[in-house]
Amino acid sequence: MFLTLAACGISFTVIPPLITTIADEIGAEYTNLSYVIIFQFSSFVLAAIAGGWISERHSVNSRTLVLIGLLIVGLTLVLGSALTKLSWFVIWAIPLGFGGGLVETFGSILVSDNEKPNSSKLQNFAQLFFCIGAIVASPLVALMLYLTIPWQYMFILFGAFILLILAVFFFLTKKGTETTIHPVQKKNNASMSVLNDPLFVLLAAGRTCLILVIRLVVVVQWKVLPPM
Repeated sequence: MFLTLAACGISFTVIPPLITTIADEIGAEYTNLSYVIIFQFSSFVLAAIAGGWISERHSVNSRTLVLIGLLIVGLTLVLGSALTKLSWFVIWAIPLGFGGGLVETFGSILVSDNEKPNSSKLQNFAQLFFCIGAIVASPLVALMLYLTIPWQYMFILFGAFILLILAVFFFLTKKGTETTIHPVQKKNNASMSVLNDPLFVLLAAGRTCLILVIRLVVVVQWKVLPPM
């Protein structure tokens, strides 16, 4: 389960270091590729909302949604190696973000449900793996650029790695005991709506602002710093 969050971190950070390289090759302005990041994270939010609705409405368990997310991310990265136009990259970012949203959201749910008494510790440990994936991806990209490996091959390699994580996750959780709660049962056990919880709103707003600031810094760097 922890590896799935590492895969999610990789999917988020593999693109920014390659922006200038891809832009030069396809003849696009650096700042125009910021739309790829915008659509990726907008789709991430959509996945969290839509996935929650599907899970509750159609009784789809979290494991299934994580598997679907990993499959989408892995295949999207592999197929991204064939893109040659900016418009296709923008469209391509939508399934990439959607798959990442499913993995991060429902992977976290799986971790927290695994052992209730220690769920907070497990959740923190899971986020450590997310950060490892996010941190490691950029240096790996830099190393491969130094070795003059084409970005197309990088997409294939990272996509294949995430599909490998998919296979490992599938077999290790095949005999899992996760049960799906029926919508009627959820309704009977319903507590206060999370949207009415001030702490939830504050944390969500803080995380959103953090992501916006990080992405703004990246865009400014593309605009101000000369290409290497």
